[in-house]
Amino acid sequence: MIRSAMQSGRSFNVIQMALAHKVDIFPATADFHFAQLDRATVVRLGVDKVHCSVATSEDILLAKLRWYLDGGESSDRQWNDIVGLIRTNVSLDLAYLHLWADRLGVTRLLAKAQSDAQAL
Repeated sequence: MIRSAMQSGRSFNVIQMALAHKVDIFPATADFHFAQLDRATVVRLGVDKVHCSVATSEDILLAKLRWYLDGGESSDRQWNDIVGLIRTNVSLDLAYLHLWADRLGVTRLLAKAQSDAQAL
């Protein structure tokens, strides 16, 4: 299943059963994905301390904005995640966010999410 997902560029997840850790895997297929990898933090997970790259808050926010747009802007759960990310990460790299929001076509949504986060 992993090989099939990788070949088609689809995301998948793996679960470490003993500790019930779920990790979402997103294959790098576009410039944004490679930028995410360049900025990622490497953490050690699980009993075996496997090294994994973890996306920054900015990159997670941008990806969620894109998913929200691609999903027809209809998921309340996704929108709440987006607004929550902004509210709980006060030191976001705004220059990076605006650069990639423009490239990803989510500038309007980013501005709305920032406004919604300030209103709460």
